[in-house]
Amino acid sequence: MNASFASGLSAYQGAAVRLNRAADKLTSVMTNETRQPDTPANTPQSATNTPGASAASAPTPIPGSRRAPSSIPEAMVDIIKATHAAKLASTSIRAADDMIGEVLDLTA
Repeated sequence: MNASFASGLSAYQGAAVRLNRAADKLTSVMTNETRQPDTPANTPQSATNTPGASAASAPTPIPGSRRAPSSIPEAMVDIIKATHAAKLASTSIRAADDMIGEVLDLTA
């Protein structure tokens, strides 16, 4: 019974870790999409016309250009999978708790 409870708890903790990773992935994708790159109107005039300007003043790439188009749906699917895994693990924990309760009722 304790092994069943420990197994369910371990599975739940693993699902929580997967859920956090998927949420972080989704957050980073969404954050990268909302950032606006420096446009010539936003950069200082001296940086755009100065020959040999430093690399720090170079415009940033267009947001989302480095990510695969399927990043958002993939993160959402990972969140759903982690949620289902957590529900299954909680079922296992509940079953182990019920078994322990029945054993205690029998010994009383």
